[in-house]
Amino acid sequence: MTSTSESFLAFGGGRHLCPGRFFAAMELKMFMAYLVLNYDVKMPRDGVRPADEWLGPMSGPATRAHVLFRKRQVL
Repeated sequence: MTSTSESFLAFGGGRHLCPGRFFAAMELKMFMAYLVLNYDVKMPRDGVRPADEWLGPMSGPATRAHVLFRKRQVL
């Protein structure tokens, strides 16, 4: 996520490479860790993952996908 390549330009490139890319990557990792530790995450009953959406040469997760989050009980 913090390495550079011509296929992923979210953090720029070359001399203009974002110095905050490491901070952004750490924030995302911390958020994901919090989510996994504190919530149960699952797909709805049908369990079918919607197809990715494409915008030109880039793809991303389906924007209309439904995901169920349930806060875990603290013991």
